[in-house]
Amino acid sequence: MTTMLDCINEQPRVCEQILADEATSFSEFDRLIEDRQLNRVLVLATGSSLNAVHAAERHLEVVGGIVTKVVEPFTYSEYESLDNDFDLVIAVSQRGTSSSTIDAVKAARDRVAAPILIVTADTRSPLAALGDCRLDIGCGDEAVRYSTKGVTATVLSLLLLSVRLAEHGRREIPAELSRPGIAAAVASMGGVIQHAEQYYDAHREELEAATRISILGFGPNVGTAVEAETKIIETVRIPVQGMELEAYMHGPLFELRPEYTLFLTEVPGTTSAERLRQFADFASGHCDHVHIVTSGASTGATRELALDEQVAEELSPLLLIVPYQVLAYRMSASRGIDLVEPAFPDFRSAMRTKVAG
Repeated sequence: MTTMLDCINEQPRVCEQILADEATSFSEFDRLIEDRQLNRVLVLATGSSLNAVHAAERHLEVVGGIVTKVVEPFTYSEYESLDNDFDLVIAVSQRGTSSSTIDAVKAARDRVAAPILIVTADTRSPLAALGDCRLDIGCGDEAVRYSTKGVTATVLSLLLLSVRLAEHGRREIPAELSRPGIAAAVASMGGVIQHAEQYYDAHREELEAATRISILGFGPNVGTAVEAETKIIETVRIPVQGMELEAYMHGPLFELRPEYTLFLTEVPGTTSAERLRQFADFASGHCDHVHIVTSGASTGATRELALDEQVAEELSPLLLIVPYQVLAYRMSASRGIDLVEPAFPDFRSAMRTKVAG
């Protein structure tokens, strides 16, 4: 039986294959945009797909040169009506069975005079059938209900889409944000998984005892933080919140207790890194479990999961999402939680959040 850990460990291979298949995977998309000028793009996604979009959104703007409006599908269907001036609609759903995303794409078809791209792992899904173009994220079927390889595959596919948009618009792309930088990040994924496993082993007792967790980040790693929230809630089933550090300091901070757990997500050399370290010093005086997950080298801090990689901030979620997946799985396994059986077997039939694939 395939486990969540199997899917985590498949990510380096899956992402290497996505890179190898890029020309084929994007051929339909290239034809779609060949004679189009793309400035504003509407993106529809929810759940882990939404988190992946937020993780790649900064790259889409900085490199791809587009203005993105990212909207939850139900919000778009029920509460959005005036802003329909878009050059492209992108709907993202790993399995292509999200009811709210399907409804939002139908609404977009009626409201927006632009083609619709479906980003999915199942190009024969009900959602895929509604698009003008499909982009296969290349992760295949994810047997485990809690997405891991599907998340990194989505982030990587959106980064490559951003590069192709830049090329389409004849924009100059710094090497560290283009294919060489992306390929280097993918090549380091296996080592990132090892670092995370080693960190869990070193802090096993402390992490197994966690009762409430806050995960914080800046910029594209707000997407990382919220995806970490999603994965830990799904698997460990304790209260977790993921958000921007500044937002946390404007209210949620005041719940902080010595027994709670904080994870701070850092990319060294960025404007936000100094701010994050300042907050770590402050929080350590009020909380006994402050961890830093950094893409860079270790500073020697006791609770520091250092990936020891040089990666641009715009690409960093591709790596920084992975340690949280490992920690979520290990913390769940230590508590004996069955990830095969759904937590609420009657939920999908009651709420109809998915359609049959």
